[in-house]
Order: sequence, then structure tokens, then C-alpha cells
Amino acid sequence: MPKQVYLQQVEDARLVFQTLPPVPDPKLFERRKIDEEEVMQILQKYGLHKAAMYDWDYEAALDGNYFEDDPSAY
Repeated sequence: MPKQVYLQQVEDARLVFQTLPPVPDPKLFERRKIDEEEVMQILQKYGLHKAAMYDWDYEAALDGNYFEDDPSAY
């Protein structure tokens, strides 16, 4: 790689890290009480309200192996 191309890439990388957005306030990540009405409004806004009609077992949905493969075999 030519020296000038390399130096331009280094400069581009520095620019990325110099222009990062500020770190969000940690309070934004604190758990709060779920507002069911607000959730329904958001789902409605994006056309996903039908998903709220089902009684999901979220723990069971994340359990198991959806593709029935064995990742440890790779």
C-alpha cells in the first residue's frame, strides 16, 4: 500500500474517533415500569399491533435451538 494512501486511512480513522457522539446519560438505560398503553401506541405506529394480541412466553421463545443445528460442531 502506498504511504500516502495509508496515511489518509489513518487520518480518516482519527476523524471518526474525534467526532463520536457524546456518551448517553446512564439514566436512559435504567429499567422503568412498562407502560402497556405506550407500548401499544408504538406497536400500532409501526403496524405491529397484531403481535401484542398473543400471550408470548418470552423465556421459552429464547430457549432451544430454532434451526435445530449444533453450533458446537463447527
